[in-house]
Amino acid sequence: MSRAVVVFHPAVEDDIAAIQAHYEQMDPVLPDRFEARLDDQVERLSMFPDALVCPGLSCLRRRRSPGRRAARAR
Repeated sequence: MSRAVVVFHPAVEDDIAAIQAHYEQMDPVLPDRFEARLDDQVERLSMFPDALVCPGLSCLRRRRSPGRRAARAR
């Protein structure tokens, strides 16, 4: 099975470090758990890139229904 390459914005590294620091204050085990879950999700995205949907962002791969767009324009 071929996998897609997942590319993050460069600022994500700083965001992840801040999240890990926050979790470290709550419990020293949490940063490792967070990193493991993040790795799992990145792996899933690389295996199924067409499943990616980011509602409200430009990275949509599926079109929104016209009803939602019309409702937002009101």
